[in-house]
Amino acid sequence: MTGRFGAGVSTNALNFGLGPTAEYWLSDEFGVSGSVGVVGDFTTYGVRVMKLFDGPFALFGVETRPYAALGYSSVKESIDGVDADGNGLELVGGFQALNAFDNPNLAWGLEFAYSNVETEANLGESCYPIDFETEECTDVTVKGDYGGFSIGGKLIYFFN
Repeated sequence: MTGRFGAGVSTNALNFGLGPTAEYWLSDEFGVSGSVGVVGDFTTYGVRVMKLFDGPFALFGVETRPYAALGYSSVKESIDGVDADGNGLELVGGFQALNAFDNPNLAWGLEFAYSNVETEANLGESCYPIDFETEECTDVTVKGDYGGFSIGGKLIYFFN
C-alpha cells in the first residue's frame, strides 16, 4: 500500500451523507484520508489517520483487511437561514476489500464510526423589557450535539 493514492465516493447510512473521499498510504500500515459528505444544507468534513492491520481474510472471495482510524470532523448545517457548526473527534473501525471486482486498483470498505461533535448556532439578538422604559438585548446561542454511531461505506480507485 505504500505510496498509493486513491479517490472515490463515501456514504453514511445513519447520518445520511454522500460525497468524495481520498486516501494516501504512507506505508503498508498507515494512511491518511479526507472526505466531504453533503445532504441538502448539511455538510461534514473529515480527516483521518488510518491503521491497516495484518491478517487479511477472504470476504466474498476478496482479500479484506481490518482497519481503525482516528479523525477530526467538522459539521456545518443551515436551517431556515440559521447556521450551526461544530468540530470534534471521530473513532472508526472497519475493513477494506482490496482488489475488488478483480481490479487491483479498486477497493471498497465498510466502516463503523463514533463521533462526538458539539454544534453551536447564533440565533441573533433578542430583546426583552426590564421596565416600562428600558429593554435589554443579548445574543441568543443554541448548542446541540451531533454524533453517535454511524455506518458507512466507500468505493475507491487507486491511481498507482
